[in-house]
Amino acid sequence: GDYLNNQKLVERLVNLAVTEVLKMEKWVAKFVKKGDKFVQYETPGATYARSLTPVGHGGVQWVRALRAELKRQKIKIMPDVFITSLLLSDGQVAGALGISLRDGEFIVFRAKNVILATGGCPQVYRLADASRDATGDGMIMAYHAGAELMDMEFQQFFPLACYTPPLEMSQFT
Repeated sequence: GDYLNNQKLVERLVNLAVTEVLKMEKWVAKFVKKGDKFVQYETPGATYARSLTPVGHGGVQWVRALRAELKRQKIKIMPDVFITSLLLSDGQVAGALGISLRDGEFIVFRAKNVILATGGCPQVYRLADASRDATGDGMIMAYHAGAELMDMEFQQFFPLACYTPPLEMSQFT
């Protein structure tokens, strides 16, 4: 990140990555290994190999692992529910308000903990390879709930939408 990153957050991410990868493996995600060592590769812009290779498609591995853990913890999955806002109690997030896309009914979720996993907002850029539904909804809800947002310009464009000089970009307009 050329030291533009918040160094304390980078250090936390790096330190947590080791335990989280092992946790994902325990949850049935599979990574390419040579013997008992993870195979690492260098992504564009990296100075050395540090990324892991999932077996098959990474997204499939992550979904499989998370579903297995949700099942193990007996956490109910509610498909086709669109969360519209976070609910606060004494200035703390205490749940969420959603609407069922199946029948239009509103649903109130009460929770001790809320994890926003809604992706970024790469659709604000002309070129993006992220899903079209990555529109920043989670960030907006967090902001409305009082969160301080930072580094909003940092979006992931690899592997399919790397920026190039303007003359080369004209073919995409």
